Amino acid sequence: MQASTARRFSIALVSVAAAALALSACAADSGGTTPTESGSTEVAPFTWAFGTGAAGGTSYNIGAAQAEAVRELGGPVTLIAEETAGGPANATRIANGQLQLAWLQSSEVYAALNGEGNFKDTGPLEGFSLVLAGTQGGVGFVASAASGIETFSDLCGHTVGTTSPGAKTNLDSLLDSAGVDSSCINWQVGASYDQMVTAITDGTLDAGGFIGIPTAAGTATLQIAESADVVFVSADPDDKEAHDEKYPYWPLSTVPAGTFPKQDKDWLIAGFFQSLYTKDSVPEDQAYATIQALLETSEACTTLQAGCASFSLEATADRLTTGVSIAPPHPALVKVLEETGTEYTWNG
Repeated sequence: MQASTARRFSIALVSVAAAALALSACAADSGGTTPTESGSTEVAPFTWAFGTGAAGGTSYNIGAAQAEAVRELGGPVTLIAEETAGGPANATRIANGQLQLAWLQSSEVYAALNGEGNFKDTGPLEGFSLVLAGTQGGVGFVASAASGIETFSDLCGHTVGTTSPGAKTNLDSLLDSAGVDSSCINWQVGASYDQMVTAITDGTLDAGGFIGIPTAAGTATLQIAESADVVFVSADPDDKEAHDEKYPYWPLSTVPAGTFPKQDKDWLIAGFFQSLYTKDSVPEDQAYATIQALLETSEACTTLQAGCASFSLEATADRLTTGVSIAPPHPALVKVLEETGTEYTWNG
């Protein structure tokens, strides 16, 4: 699949910070309910800024499809999907109100709440609430065959790309479990997936961090496997127990051999849990309408991106019960779970 396919929803995507600020004000001004002729109330039309991820990535592609499906529904909810720098940026912008909805990994929510990792310098952030749980995937290394890279230790001295500091943190966990010092690598942080595909293909980049979810159509992993001679660099299965104990939110996950072109062996990568989060202070009626719209358009969204099907109340209940969500459910989500009889526990 060509890179242009991943941009099929570009009409729904914006990336200018000023637009996010304007949408934040719009969301704040559009809240509340209006009476109907029958005397009941319905939520007034509103717009939410929706943070996804880097172009060509899973969160970008599926998030754009979610926004498009909700737009086609024609209800009160408008989601403006933004291409963003990924999890750490999304977390910061949720906390400061620039985004009303965003894709985040559980590990990033944990780090933000505790002021660790990418948030060590900025300090803890507050106010995250779960909206809906979704994809479970992972990120791993894909290298140019010409680079001679076959193991993690081979990455030392080479130029390796990754989309964001958050993605690099996932990749660093793989290296740490293998006993490889991440600083031995010439990192190029902030490259888009499309840029990494091009750079590996033309030989200006030796390897990159790519997503291991084949159900997201148009992902860069599929593009690089189809367009270049590459090697899927895998973690050692013997490291799994120790790795998972140290990095419970990035467990070693297996992408079976043959999932991607040229992938002749199982590919062990750093797993992750992705969900949609909001600020706990957003109006409950808006959050409720957003959850309902996402659930109602799940089937339509899945025709655009198969990964949309992973967002469900069942997955959400599981993330809450196991504690993987890290953040508590938004009151609107609690209402939806109760109305649908979806059982869960939250001990956070």
